[in-house]
Amino acid sequence: MQNNVSTNALRPFLTDDIPDLPVPDWRLLGKGLWGEVHDLGDGSILKLVCRAGGLGSGESKVIRESAALRILGGISNDYVRVPRLIGSAPFKNGYIGSAMGMPPLAGWLRIERLEGEGIDGHAVAMVPSRRETLGERLGAAIAALHEAAASHLGEMAKLGDPILRSLKEAVVHLGGPSDKSRLDRLETEWRGSVSAPVVLHGDINLSNILYTERTGPIGFVDFAEAGAGAPEADLRHFEGFGPLRDAILRGYSAFLGGKPDMARYRMATAVDAAVTLAIEGSAGHPREAMRRRYWLDECLRQAGIE
Repeated sequence: MQNNVSTNALRPFLTDDIPDLPVPDWRLLGKGLWGEVHDLGDGSILKLVCRAGGLGSGESKVIRESAALRILGGISNDYVRVPRLIGSAPFKNGYIGSAMGMPPLAGWLRIERLEGEGIDGHAVAMVPSRRETLGERLGAAIAALHEAAASHLGEMAKLGDPILRSLKEAVVHLGGPSDKSRLDRLETEWRGSVSAPVVLHGDINLSNILYTERTGPIGFVDFAEAGAGAPEADLRHFEGFGPLRDAILRGYSAFLGGKPDMARYRMATAVDAAVTLAIEGSAGHPREAMRRRYWLDECLRQAGIE
């Protein structure tokens, strides 16, 4: 679906699978590797998840996010909010949008619409005061999510460790013997380092937060990689943001009253680099592929894996 015209045309097909859909026009909020997100205009959003996108399968994304939001949905405090799940299901016919050029669909989720907007990380980086405020609030929100979700650790642990899952998915696409050997060693080191797991969002990056300029809770969305493991896993996507990363670590540490384990943080960023290389490979200009390869090598080196 490229616009609201195609959304309107698709709605009669969606109503066979999704109950009580409001009449369009809906607003397209974003498109990612796994599909599209639409604002339905009634305080809810609709996620249409494709069968294929990044690593893993669309079916697993729908199942995991639905489970996570049934457990965590509605968490709300001064720092963080998690949306409520309204409904979800696989599609009976994943090819309903084929006539309009849509890829096969795995399923859908209808979720509470949270206040706030996504963040342009490059724009934020250009304004130091905004960068510091956002970073410290985001770091505190990550720590607050871990604290607020602690009572659900047993349930969320059934969804697995996002780091171990990402490693398993990435190594399939990084077939060289050197990569496999180093990632196997990284897995061993990670397993040995996790002593006090927490509930993890699993994919906290700037496109998965909803932020308002005034003070207030930060909303976290897209729990398709949720699970349980070492807390540093939820900090891994910010290593390339320099001063913003530093502000996030400060906010996280201030909330906890102690610093994250930097050895585990380095291992988590190496996993992030492996996933990026596995998904994007040699796409774009050849220099971009070289940078991805260098970034993985450097992150592994910093994690103590040569």
